[in-house]
Amino acid sequence: MVEESKSQSNDLQGLLGPDEDLSGGEQAPGVGTPTYMDKAIAFARGNPFVPLGLGATALSLVGATQNMRNPDRVHTMLRLRVWCQGFTVVALLFGSQTWSAMQSAFSKS
Repeated sequence: MVEESKSQSNDLQGLLGPDEDLSGGEQAPGVGTPTYMDKAIAFARGNPFVPLGLGATALSLVGATQNMRNPDRVHTMLRLRVWCQGFTVVALLFGSQTWSAMQSAFSKS
């Protein structure tokens, strides 16, 4: 369990710059344990297109909900939602491939 948390911390630290720290300044009761927000920020820095795709998908759903009385506009917004979801999936796959390539490059050196 302790080894697992150390490896997770090292993985997250690899996403940050050399002078950045996950501790957030003050030490919490679980010293060195990254919070949920720290993990989310590290993930967004490692794969910035995924949060962008998630936000675009959410906005298209909100737009479709607001335009329920106009069927043409609703269909347009729902088609946009499908494109945004596709973009998010492609971003996830691309980020996963990039991450594995970086991990294998670091493990070889």
